[in-house]
This record gives sequence, structure tokens and C-alpha cells, in this order.
Amino acid sequence: MIKMMKKEVEKVCKDKNGKWTLFQFPNFPLLVWLGCVVISRLINDNGLSENISALGTIFLAIWAYLEITYGDSIFRKILGSIVLIAIVFNNFS
Repeated sequence: MIKMMKKEVEKVCKDKNGKWTLFQFPNFPLLVWLGCVVISRLINDNGLSENISALGTIFLAIWAYLEITYGDSIFRKILGSIVLIAIVFNNFS
């Protein structure tokens, strides 16, 4: 049972070459999103802060799309899908 679970986890988290591909650094859209989050928290002007936050959300959506389309493992494709769905529901519901 444990060997079967390990095999399934490896199938989801490894790429076609057998490398673990949970994280990738640097990841430009994700770094821009993080920078926008930090900057929007530091700015006192509400309008500017909202615009920077929206820009960050756009870069997070770009990251999610890239993970869905070009992610090396099933885990990264699923993670990108979850993040994109969360962005849609958070901003359009």
C-alpha cells in the first residue's frame, strides 16, 4: 500500500525525466506578484495600492496560466489550475 502511494506521489510530482519539480526559481511572474503584494501593503494611498494589487493579481494569473500550459509535473499543473480558479472566484463573484 505504501509503495503504491509513493509511486502515485512520484507520478504527480516528478517530470518526464524523473526530477522532482515542485518548485522553480526564479519565477518572474511569481516574483512580480510578491513584489506587488509587499509594495501595496507599504503604500498609504488607497487608489495606488489597489492598482498595484491589481497588477500583482494579473501577474499571478499569468503565472497560473504558464503552470497550467507549461508545468513540468501534474502537481504544478493542478496548482496553477487551483490558483487561477481562486483568482476568478475572488475577483468575479
